[in-house]
Amino acid sequence: MNFDRRRVNGPEITSDVFYANESPQFTKNEREIRKVDEMRPIFLKPGLISSASGSTYFEAGNTKIACAVYGPKQIKNAAYSPTGRLNVEIKHSPFSSPVRRDAVRELDATHLSNQVTQSLLPSLRLDEYEKMQIDVFVTILEDDSLDFGLMGCITTAAGCALASAGLEMNGLVVGVALAIQSDRLLVDPTPSEVRESQGMMTVCTLPALTQITHIWQAGMLDLGGYKQALSIAESASRNIHTVIAKTLMNEAAISDDK
Repeated sequence: MNFDRRRVNGPEITSDVFYANESPQFTKNEREIRKVDEMRPIFLKPGLISSASGSTYFEAGNTKIACAVYGPKQIKNAAYSPTGRLNVEIKHSPFSSPVRRDAVRELDATHLSNQVTQSLLPSLRLDEYEKMQIDVFVTILEDDSLDFGLMGCITTAAGCALASAGLEMNGLVVGVALAIQSDRLLVDPTPSEVRESQGMMTVCTLPALTQITHIWQAGMLDLGGYKQALSIAESASRNIHTVIAKTLMNEAAISDDK
């Protein structure tokens, strides 16, 4: 028998691989298991990037986001400005979704950056940072929502990163996504639920001040449904705000002990 030392040789005796026909673990629709107003579990880890002024790692289901904040830093070779500037850049990892992303030709990221910037601006006291700029860099590591509801997740992660940077803020900003269906409103919808919906809405708020910073909507909704959507988003935002506040306080206590 010839033995090839340049390769890893398999065993002399082998057998065919047998795959059992396994039934799916869950046969019910995900929303039948999860309540209408129930959101995916959230995981937050501030201080992910040590070189940044503030950073956060955010998970909601299979959506994973890394956010880093740099600054405030002085703007060189620019006209005097009595207020600071906020720069938000969002990029998808090439492997973040089933469809491979092109970071250079990513038009959706530019649209998201503009929307998230509008959501974050009311939370910052930029009048305290004259002729300075704050940079927020967001990397989407995985997105299982197919961009639906992603703006809310990014806004929440960026708001937490800005707070961890110790910047002057009016409050923590939180984003919540809702799917508009004929008979109900679903918080934090799945991609299948979005496809069955007549519209989508993302509401970004400052829960501590009971203020809305930004609303993005696609689809029609009557006045009664609009009020109901805002009420549901406000309740969900308060719950998320509690999680973020406790996480930041625990992280600050750990840092003080060190």
